[in-house]
Formats: sequence, structure tokens, C-alpha cells
Amino acid sequence: MTFKLGYQITDCDDVQTGEWSVPIHVRSDDGDTIVYSPLRLFNVGTRGPVELPWQTALVNQVC
Repeated sequence: MTFKLGYQITDCDDVQTGEWSVPIHVRSDDGDTIVYSPLRLFNVGTRGPVELPWQTALVNQVC
């Protein structure tokens, strides 16, 4: 499975904090549904990797 997520940061001080779940469209023999999955990334800092909500990790890398 692969996916691509586009996210444009326009204001470093206005990024949502906490978990921001990603909607996933699932098709199966039982029908279609949408599930929401938390997406977490690793942000490497001076004290080693820390697992963060995806938008927080991206902001920490560019702001």
C-alpha cells in the first residue's frame, strides 16, 4: 500500500496540535466505508527520534 499526502504550511504559528487523523477510503466485498487513522511521524531532534503527530513533525522540520 502506498499513499501521498499533500500539506502546505502557510503559517507556522497556526498549525493544529494534537492528533489529526487521516481519512482513508476502504473498499471491500462488504461495501465502501471511510475510516480515520492517526498518522504519526518520527521527528529527529538533538535527543533522538520522537514520535509526533504528522503535522507537528512536518512543521518542526520547516519552521
